[in-house]
This record gives sequence, structure tokens and C-alpha cells, in this order.
Amino acid sequence: MGRISWATLYAAVALACAVPAAATTYVAEDVPRSQHINDLGQVGLLDINNSGHLAGYNAVGSLGGSNDYNGINELDQTVGTSFVPGIGRAHAALWTGGAITDLGALAADGGSFASAINDAGVIVGGADATAPGVFVWAVYWSGGVIHKLDDLGSNISYANDVNNAGVIVGESTYAPFSFRAVAWTGGVLQDLGTLGGDFSAAFAVNELGQIVGNASPVAGPSHGFIWEGGSMQDLSTLTLNLSDGEYIGEAWDINESGQILATIRGPDNAFRTVILTPVPEPGGWALLILGFGGAGAGLRIARRSAKTPLASAVG
Repeated sequence: MGRISWATLYAAVALACAVPAAATTYVAEDVPRSQHINDLGQVGLLDINNSGHLAGYNAVGSLGGSNDYNGINELDQTVGTSFVPGIGRAHAALWTGGAITDLGALAADGGSFASAINDAGVIVGGADATAPGVFVWAVYWSGGVIHKLDDLGSNISYANDVNNAGVIVGESTYAPFSFRAVAWTGGVLQDLGTLGGDFSAAFAVNELGQIVGNASPVAGPSHGFIWEGGSMQDLSTLTLNLSDGEYIGEAWDINESGQILATIRGPDNAFRTVILTPVPEPGGWALLILGFGGAGAGLRIARRSAKTPLASAVG
């Protein structure tokens, strides 16, 4: 008697934790113009890994023409494109161990490109379609073999990024030249929706499955978004320090801390690159503290009750 039970304490903690968390908010900080961010908050115009190496680091050789470097993983493997003079097209290429590998294409005389590579060596990008009148299909390479990804039915798609769990993100047309942001998980295609308009595109995904890109609202220009927990949210409504007339125009990349590399656009089409850093949500922790506080108050009352008979005897 007179002691608070562990069951009561756990119940208080569970009650505090059960309160739904509000949407994450962000604070924008200006950085040099860039499109990629690593887990240390370093940025680059090209993909950048956690060693600070940009795509193209230690890349040696070409397929006979010029190279473009797009992605790099933590093993310093770079992917991109290299021009093949014999067919007059560029092919997706992998640079690793001081050598270049031609990743080929879907058609013998077709072109291809590689956008990103994860640490398991899965590569994503696009390749000329083999169907008449179709421009490009999203593809991935695993074990050096190219695979076509499903689309939303209008036969044009791009794969832009892949995480280490193999989740691929990009865009696909659902009607002629009408794009939607999509994700492929285990080869299964998911339409990520829009912000109310008819366009969206996904540019990057992190290991938590958070996806960023841009999408059209009901009216006006496209806004940067974050997709998580099954829903797409407008980053312009979540960023706390935007000035009048400013909005998040694009969300280019996201790291494992949830920091988003984005573009702020404003009046007169002025723009600047920023890192959006999540603001810790105080609500859940405040309630948790209240939960402990309530438990503590009960404990103090219990202790006072236990001491009362002794005090009466002495007094």
C-alpha cells in the first residue's frame, strides 16, 4: 500500500506517447546552389556521398565519347552516361575499381542513362523504349542485367533514385505528357498523387522511405513536397521562415536526418537553394514529461500518505 505501481507509470507514459504527433515543420537555411545533400549536411551540384566525394570521383575511362556523372554510393561507385560513337547514342555506365562498364540498353541501337546507385549495386535510370512512339522507360540494373519497371499506362517513365532497401522513386505518365510521382517497392508500382493539381515527380528517397520532389497544387506553380506515412505534404506550408510571396519550388534531395535540399522561389522568379532542417516537435515530449510528472505527483502523495501515521505518533 502507499506505492505507485509500475503498471500505473507505464500507463502514464503510454498515454503521453499515444497522442498523435503534428506534421513536421522545417527551418530554411541558405546554402550554395546545389541539388544533392549527404548525411553530414554537405551539398553538391552532383550526388555526394558521406565521404564528401562527388559523382565522378576516381572515374576512369569512357565508352569513346564524353561522360556525364549522376550518382555515387558509399563504395565510391559512380553511375551516369557515356557517349558511344559507334551507335551515336549515350549508354548508362558504371565506373568502379578504375574501370568503366557499359550497362547497355533495352534495344541494341538504343540509348540509356543511369541516375543513381545504392550500396548493393542496384542502379536505376531509363532506357529508350522498344515500343513505337514511346520515348523512354524507367529501368533498373541488378547483377548487370537490365529490367523494365511498370508504368501508369502511358508508357513513359523515369527512375531517379533508389535507397538501400531497393525502393525506387521517379515519375510516370498516366496520360500523354501528364506525369505523376511514383515509387516501386519490390517491383510493385505506387502512384504517390499530387498536391491537388495534375503533375508530380519524385526525385529522392531516404532509408526511412521519405520521398521528396515537386507537384502542382490546385492553382499556381509547382511546390516541393515530402511524402511519408502514405500522404504527400506541401513543404511551403511546413517551412516556418518563408518571407511574403516565397514558396518551396522544388525538393531535390533528403538525407537520413530528414534534412531536405530545396529551392525557395519568390517574386520576380528569384530563387535560392536552402537546407530545410526538421524542427523537433515539442508536443509529444511535453506530454511525456507531464505523464512522468503526474506519476511523480502520485508517488509523492503515496509517500506522504505512508509517512502520516509515523508523524502522528511522534507529534
